[in-house]
Amino acid sequence: MIPNPYLILAGVLIVIAAFGSGYYKGYSAEHERFIAFQEQVKSVAKTQEAKNESIVKQHELVTDGVKNEYEAKLAALRSYYAKRVQQSGSSGGNVSSVSNPSVGATGATSDPEFVGRCAETTAQLVSLQAWITKQMVVK
Repeated sequence: MIPNPYLILAGVLIVIAAFGSGYYKGYSAEHERFIAFQEQVKSVAKTQEAKNESIVKQHELVTDGVKNEYEAKLAALRSYYAKRVQQSGSSGGNVSSVSNPSVGATGATSDPEFVGRCAETTAQLVSLQAWITKQMVVK
């Protein structure tokens, strides 16, 4: 007996439909899982972005605070050493053309401008250390 070609074609179509249906169900389920995963990632990303913005703002506040503090200290130092320069240069007598770069074995200088620059450098270092220490605390 010769098989009916329509029955064979119908059987093939049923097999194709069964595989297609299974493929669609599998794709559809995985696609839904993927969409849920994307939403979860978006939610976590928004939370992390908010946390990062908060940390950046805290870092900026620390930086501004240390900067303002440093500028105030620097202005005070410059004012103090400007007065010393004026006082040392205001002597009424004759000034020797040879300067005395240091006094004694301690190396203490008689140049108030040099001392002022050293004080500014020290203030800058102290402020930088304070800035680093405060930035490390921000979480």
